[in-house]
Amino acid sequence: MSHTPDPPDESDAGSIAGKHDEAGSASRSEASDDAHAAEAGTLIRSEERLQVGTERVEAGRARLRKHVDTETVTRTVAVSHEQLRIQREPLGAGASAQAGVTGLSELEHEFVLVAEQPVVQKDVVPVERIRLDTVTVTGEQTVTEQVRKEQIEVDQTGRQIDGSESAGRSSSGRS
Repeated sequence: MSHTPDPPDESDAGSIAGKHDEAGSASRSEASDDAHAAEAGTLIRSEERLQVGTERVEAGRARLRKHVDTETVTRTVAVSHEQLRIQREPLGAGASAQAGVTGLSELEHEFVLVAEQPVVQKDVVPVERIRLDTVTVTGEQTVTEQVRKEQIEVDQTGRQIDGSESAGRSSSGRS
């Protein structure tokens, strides 16, 4: 993560103007700024700040594709057909005069027998619409990263104002 430094004030304008030489090196200028600040009795303490965000990346692909499957369907349908049945009726003695029969003759009658048979017809009908859509699911993910902080230490030797001798170190910096 990059850290954006505080804007310089007018007293630092001369030293900041030469921060980037032709080689593009900023580290020597920062070191000289620290040295300049140390001469003035102050140091600037910096630390990295963790900036966490998100970016959209491709996580996969999906495609709708239609193909034809064939399956066997079995249906039962009732069918009928005609059969011949001979029916005989005995006629009485006076029946020939009523029927108008005068003698023997040859006659022929033809009957057409009818039968049903299954007929299959296939129709294409729309049954459903398939649409591919996305839904955003939001969850949480924990991110762990190390950040660096500058710590400032004070080395002090010699006599303190109260007259006691001291040699020690103290540090300053927020954790």
